[in-house]
Amino acid sequence: MFIQNPSLVLATLVLLARPFLGRYRVVMDAHNEAVTPFTFTQWPIPWLARRALRRADVTIVTNEALAKIVRAAGGRALILPDRLPTAPIAPKSVPLTDELQVMVVATYAADEPIAEILDAARELGAGYRFSFTGNPKKLPAEQRDRAPANVRFTGFIPEHDYWVLMADSHVMLDLTLKPNCLVCGAYEALALQKPMVLTGNPATRDLFDKVALFPASERGADIAATLRELRTRYDALLPLLVAEGPLFTQRWNTAAASLRDALAEPARGA
Repeated sequence: MFIQNPSLVLATLVLLARPFLGRYRVVMDAHNEAVTPFTFTQWPIPWLARRALRRADVTIVTNEALAKIVRAAGGRALILPDRLPTAPIAPKSVPLTDELQVMVVATYAADEPIAEILDAARELGAGYRFSFTGNPKKLPAEQRDRAPANVRFTGFIPEHDYWVLMADSHVMLDLTLKPNCLVCGAYEALALQKPMVLTGNPATRDLFDKVALFPASERGADIAATLRELRTRYDALLPLLVAEGPLFTQRWNTAAASLRDALAEPARGA
């Protein structure tokens, strides 16, 4: 049985029911929150998370750093990052003009340094236009009301409009405070050949080092400095993005084939 965790509650039920329902094998696709809880850290969440990692026959994670945590908990880890999504529109190159269009992929979750990104927008001022996706009602009213003039909140937009916004932007910015987290915006930006600003954790650097820039920290000043640097390197990054997409897909296909073989071995042995 293949399960996705979160939901930790459903994953726990599937594992608890196994002795009574045929002792099926459990392959768990574990997102970051399932391996190292960040949003919900109160007991018994961390304990249940470790128990699920230990009891699943296989846990699939996106990077080696998370795999080490799974192994330390007594589980068996296999690694497969997300594949590149198929964008509904074709990539397009946006000429660099007087204003750098920055798309900020946001849901206003606890791991997103939104206040610091707003500080960066305030520091950069004219010449940089920020479009924040997601429902801005989740943002504290004080931050929303104090947003600088070069920031707009798009609200929650349909998927096609989301892709159009990314295609029309010069750069995609997606930051997270979660350790070893690979954000979805990075895969989407690579699919549309967009330069990106990402959190420089080891997992992200390993996959996107050639096509992304990484702030020295999540402070507003460091985010602003990185966007200034990206502006100077914009034209040089575009051909790297065109070349990296097919290479990423090739590597992913190889990793996916290895994962399928690894999952088949215990079944043949049984």
